[in-house]
This record gives sequence, structure tokens and C-alpha cells, in this order.
Amino acid sequence: AVAFYNDGATAFNNGDYPAARTHFEAALELEPEMLAAHKVLTLVYFQQQEWALALASADRVVVAEPDNVPAMKIGFDAANRTGETAMAIAFLDQLVEMAPDADTAARVFNFGVSAMRNDDVEEAKRRFEQAIGIAPDLGAAYNGLATLHLRSEEYDEALAMADRLLEVDPGNAEALGIRYEVFRLKGDEESMQAALDQLQSADPERIVEAFFQQGVLMFNQGNSQAAIDAFERVLAAAPDNARAYYELGKSYLSAGDVEKAKEALQTFLEMAPDDPEAPSAEEMLGYLE
Repeated sequence: AVAFYNDGATAFNNGDYPAARTHFEAALELEPEMLAAHKVLTLVYFQQQEWALALASADRVVVAEPDNVPAMKIGFDAANRTGETAMAIAFLDQLVEMAPDADTAARVFNFGVSAMRNDDVEEAKRRFEQAIGIAPDLGAAYNGLATLHLRSEEYDEALAMADRLLEVDPGNAEALGIRYEVFRLKGDEESMQAALDQLQSADPERIVEAFFQQGVLMFNQGNSQAAIDAFERVLAAAPDNARAYYELGKSYLSAGDVEKAKEALQTFLEMAPDDPEAPSAEEMLGYLE
């Protein structure tokens, strides 16, 4: 067993993982409890993308050595790849306790992202908060939390997370966008405009969507002139945004400016004749003729 192990170690050090695997497995055939062979095989299996074998091997190592952080990391990564969620959580919780470092924070955050994609909001929040506790400067975790709070209509909490992200990363466009969305949804027009101005300075591309949403909000609230201003700002930044012409036409019509409404709606139809709103635009133009 020792001879096979030594040959395996030589092959491993030379980067010959298939030979290393053969030798280490031969060593374990003779001496199943040889922990040193299990440790290196854990790495070999993972390197060869044998996720199930890597998981089983890592689990065996951690049972024997509960403080073996490298094996916990491989165990978590392998469990994630095999869909063994319960084992992944067990390894992750061990890592949080035994090795609360940036590497662990990244794994915790990524697990939160997976939970978020699976609509497990509470688990995602818990993991993002846990990641921040380990790495207070992990901006992505603040963004994740702010996004989740926004989706849950927890506006004050979303705003608080966005503000904390801005403390970590001043000028962060995601945080500024969330602040804008919070104020827009709360109907705080003054704060919304201030947030919009900040967002425009930080992220000129994202401002197009922000202005568009502002225009829709103003139109729905009956403020036609504010809607016109918003959609014109969209088109100043993105002249090829056909839908903005449609909304602008509606806004001009609401404001009583028939000629400008016709001009905007005609431009919309020329740019996007197959748009789902094209029949509506044609109907309005027919009414205006």
C-alpha cells in the first residue's frame, strides 16, 4: 500500500492524474483506511470532474478530520455540482464556522444566488446576510439583498441595502438604480428625480430604462408634460427606441398636442410596424385624421 501511495504521489506531483488515481486506488484496495490516499484522491477526483467520487471522498476525509478545510471546500463544490443540496449545506455551514474568510464568503454568496434563482427568497436573504457578515465589503451581496427586498416590496429595507452598497462602492450604478426604483414605486417624485440625476451620471445606458419607467409612471398619474419630458430624454439618449415614440405620442395626445402626437406615432409605426402596440398606434392615428 505504501509503495502504491508513493508511486501515486510521484505521478500526482508530475501532473499525471490518471496514473495517480490508479496508484492511490490500488493503495486503498490494500489499506482502505489510508487517510493520506483519500485526501489526495479527493483532489484527483475533483480535477477529473468525477463529482460524485470527489464528494464521497471529501466526506470521508472530513469525518476523519473535522477541521480539514480543503476537503470541506471540495465537498461543497462537488455537492453543488451533483445536486446534493443537503450535503452542500452541511459543508457550507462547516466552512462558515471553521474558515470564515473571503473564499468562504464567495461560496456563501453563490449559494444565495442559486437560492434566489430557485425563488427561495428566505434562504437567499439568509445567505447574502451571512456573506456580508463574513466579508462586509462584498458589494454583490448588498445588491442581492436590495434586489430581493425590492421584489418583496420591502422598500425601506431595499433602500437601506442600496445605501450600504454605496458606502462600500460609491457611485455603484446598481445601487443607484435600486434607489430610483424604490422612490418611483413609493411615489416620492422629488427623491426619485434626485436618484435619477445620480444614476444618469453613473450609468448613461441604464438611464434610458429609468427615464422610460419614469415616463410611464408620470403618464399613468396624469402628468402628461412630465411624461413627455421623460420620453424625450429617452430618445435623446437612444434615438432608436421605437416604443418611446409610441409612449411619447400617447403623452402628446393626452396633453392636447395633436400634431406632435401624430408625428411620434407615425415614427413609431415606421420603426416598428410589427410591434404589438402597432394596431393601437394605427387606431389612434385614424382617430386623429
